[in-house]
Amino acid sequence: MLKFYKVLFILTLVMVMVLSLLPLDENFVSTGWDKSNHMLAFITLIALFDIAFPRLDFWRTKIFALLLFGVLIECLQGLTTYRFFSLLDVVADAVGLLLFYPLRAYFTKLVHRIERYCLSV
Repeated sequence: MLKFYKVLFILTLVMVMVLSLLPLDENFVSTGWDKSNHMLAFITLIALFDIAFPRLDFWRTKIFALLLFGVLIECLQGLTTYRFFSLLDVVADAVGLLLFYPLRAYFTKLVHRIERYCLSV
């Protein structure tokens, strides 16, 4: 199962990068508020990262790596003519990462229950 989660994490990481660098238009995938888009993306990323790489340190490796990823996205957006660098977006990314922490144990138990159910069917 770990291989599946690793592939899912990498695909999600790539999808977030691509969506972050596309020009915005009225049909863009959105929650309706830019900052909630960031929080949702980064909650998803940290949840998948945590399940895919259970032995990595949560704070020093996972949180740090995804914060750097958020900064990289903003820097790349700053290089485009249709997007811009926003420190508030990095803050929204960090909030998303931090919001996952209280849910971490519950999420892990839920994933393991789903795995057991799928393997028993």
